[in-house]
Amino acid sequence: MNTWTKQMGFPVLKITERKEGSKRFLDFSQMKFCADGTCPPSDGAPLWLVPIALSYGSNPTDVAVKLLMDKPTITVEVKLDEPVKINPGQIGVYRVHYSSGMLNHLLPGVKSKTLPPRDRLGLSSDLFALCRAGVASTVDYLRLVEAFVDEEDYIVWVDIVGNLRTLAVLLSHTDYEDEFKAFNRRLFHKLGKSVGWDARETDGHSDSLLRSLVVGHLGRCDHEETVAESHKKLEAHASGKQPLIADLRAAVYRTTLMSGDEKVYETMLTLFRSADLHEEKMRVARTLGSACAPALIERTLKFAMSDEIRSQDTPFVITSCLASKVGRDMTWKFVRDNWDTLHENFKGGHLLRRLVKATCEDFASEERAQEIEAFFSANPTPAAARSIEQAVENVRLNASWLSRDSVAIKSWLEENKTK
Repeated sequence: MNTWTKQMGFPVLKITERKEGSKRFLDFSQMKFCADGTCPPSDGAPLWLVPIALSYGSNPTDVAVKLLMDKPTITVEVKLDEPVKINPGQIGVYRVHYSSGMLNHLLPGVKSKTLPPRDRLGLSSDLFALCRAGVASTVDYLRLVEAFVDEEDYIVWVDIVGNLRTLAVLLSHTDYEDEFKAFNRRLFHKLGKSVGWDARETDGHSDSLLRSLVVGHLGRCDHEETVAESHKKLEAHASGKQPLIADLRAAVYRTTLMSGDEKVYETMLTLFRSADLHEEKMRVARTLGSACAPALIERTLKFAMSDEIRSQDTPFVITSCLASKVGRDMTWKFVRDNWDTLHENFKGGHLLRRLVKATCEDFASEERAQEIEAFFSANPTPAAARSIEQAVENVRLNASWLSRDSVAIKSWLEENKTK
């Protein structure tokens, strides 16, 4: 147990396969998983005692092989033509890096859902973390995600949507953001039809959550049917003819603001001012920054500092403006221009740390990283020092990610845009 209790972190297992005649072998190697992809020198690399389990595609719920990895590399003989899933049930505390060939063999089990939900979730979670760290290709993740077109499990979709939103923010710094949105629309179109807009008597709790998740994601990706229906539902809700169910309100508010004009924005302000419950006021306020027009983003930033917003809610309204690249640029400028007031209001508290990190972390260039460092060097903020470091680190990781994978992502999206 010392390898788990007396050293920080956890391992990533890299697996490659090879054939020798009629036999097939998997070669395992372990190294410390680092979010930025850096690895310790081999002579000082930490080593874990890793309990490894694997299952075969013909019976994915049955553990076929168990072994203990007690050295940097091991080799295991496996069945010749079976897909192999490492860490079935996601019980082991380690990430798995499959070769592209092994990943390809697992895709049919993902698409048919013969792989259990936890294993489908594990494939997505592990591969995306490895892509972000620069250990795996982002194109491999997009290829994996395509296989989830018939997925119905809410927890699996929570992970995938979170990953795709991270990618959407990253690719907003490119000239092919629209192509990525189109990929998302194709991926979610069938699921959107399946979950629909209206609650059903047979719905469980996760069905309602899935509907809200899917509607919100399709709205972010400019899905025409979702946008049109959102405007209809907002109009009916605002007029009092057909109140929106609470689960869909944030998704509809955000979608209509993203695609709407000043009239929609005024409708949302009316809803804010007429709401009796603070919960509903904040549901509206936290979506106001989704508006795309710079003039409306500017209004939201000023509104966040007005007497209509409670002081403790101000950071959340400000960060609602981070929904677009234009909004992120404007919000960062606004925070700098109003830093003395913001620092005085929130100094020493968690809200300042949250505001700083959210405002800065989604940029993707070395120039921005240096700009953030220079600003906080001139405006020392000890209470948010760790958040500032994390934000700058994330900016540099984003810059490296784009530099490393941007060309390949663009090429893949172009080649697969008609699927």
